Amino acid sequence: MEADLLTGFLYSKELAVNDLFDVLDELKNYVTRYDHQIVCAGMEPKSEMCKIVIHQLALKYFEAALNTSDTGFKSYIWKQIHNDELYGVMLILDPKQGNEQDEMHQILRASTYQRDICASLLLESGNNERLRYIRLHNGPDKSLSELIKNLMMRQFVEESTQLYLCTEYKAAGLHNVAIFANQLSLKHFVNTGFEMVECGSKLYEVCGNSWFKNRCLMVRTITAGDCRSP
Repeated sequence: MEADLLTGFLYSKELAVNDLFDVLDELKNYVTRYDHQIVCAGMEPKSEMCKIVIHQLALKYFEAALNTSDTGFKSYIWKQIHNDELYGVMLILDPKQGNEQDEMHQILRASTYQRDICASLLLESGNNERLRYIRLHNGPDKSLSELIKNLMMRQFVEESTQLYLCTEYKAAGLHNVAIFANQLSLKHFVNTGFEMVECGSKLYEVCGNSWFKNRCLMVRTITAGDCRSP
């Protein structure tokens, strides 16, 4: 019964060109929170010039995710079954694909490096991801019950985490996985085997990016056998 409930509220599909309208606003919100310190330099996030730069970067991220899908690393979106509205997204981007002199690829590499350094300062080693993963959570219909909202979040976390693990950690042997989870979804990551290391203001002090204020560094040791393709 529980398994039926867990898989009964969301459906996923591969990212396609016609998903841009659904995804763009959430992607711009992400860029505003995470990348604005890099792309806007000294500009205010609400300035028109910064908004233009953020919009352009979000479009480039979406295009890069589609291009990465062509190489076999598929991005996915999740929609609510009852109204077909967006619930969440997992974009997978390859920082090494395309023109390495392009600003977007430089930002991707800088973002990946920043996360790795942040994890390294709190752990014995960083996460050393080959690819860049952007997990976006749009949220459910606000009229739904807390139980259904909770089950939706659980399903999204489990399925998107499996996508991440199956993409990044296919090699044999043990892998130490480090993620920066949204504090609203912590219990769901705990349920999938992650342990909490540091959260909130302490994480921000170490990592130096305001995006980390609402995040927790979590770790899990896995083998390739833990991958169950979505």
